[in-house]
Amino acid sequence: LKKELNTQRERYEQLVKNDRQLTQLIANIDKQIAAAAAKERARKAALAKAEKQKQQAKQKKTQKAKPTQTAKRDPRRTTVAPATGNFGKMRGKLLMPTKGKVVARFGQKREGAAADLAWRGLLISAKMGQDVVATAGGTVVFADWMRGFGNLLILDHGSNYLSVYANNESLFKSVGDSVRQGDTIASVGRSGGEDSPGLYFELRYKGKPFDPARWLKK
Repeated sequence: LKKELNTQRERYEQLVKNDRQLTQLIANIDKQIAAAAAKERARKAALAKAEKQKQQAKQKKTQKAKPTQTAKRDPRRTTVAPATGNFGKMRGKLLMPTKGKVVARFGQKREGAAADLAWRGLLISAKMGQDVVATAGGTVVFADWMRGFGNLLILDHGSNYLSVYANNESLFKSVGDSVRQGDTIASVGRSGGEDSPGLYFELRYKGKPFDPARWLKK
């Protein structure tokens, strides 16, 4: 009994550690995304300023040559918008990342000593090697092995939304790749240490997990 309790305690401590590592990883990813967005905004602002100065100089020159002629307004956008659109409007439109039976849901308590550590996403039991698809369009920001989550892939959907795909057998995309909704990004496995094959799936907003159930297509 003592040995069993020690094993359960060790399992709980490892789950806590795994969750902390994933949260830290996502926090770092969010910081990198924010820094890249700020850099892009600054670049576009500089280009817009240079273009405005160019147009003003051109307008002055045109006005001197033809006082009655008006310089045309530059129609190009200078605002920053995610290439994948507004993820916030995707509620109820996300694809199930793989076919299978949901054996653990968001907020559900775990078994044994880890009962007070609730699931932060969906655990989907599925066939080994089965396709894992992008729940929505986005950009790959992480694709590597991570303790407790196995072969892990994370997609950035813009607007501070991320989707997480763990326990995969293989990853088919690399960091920087753009994917469309429904694109195959990985295959189902048990690389995270689960007894049977399946996919662990999370959705996060500003680093915090939320229930995917209301966002997936029925």
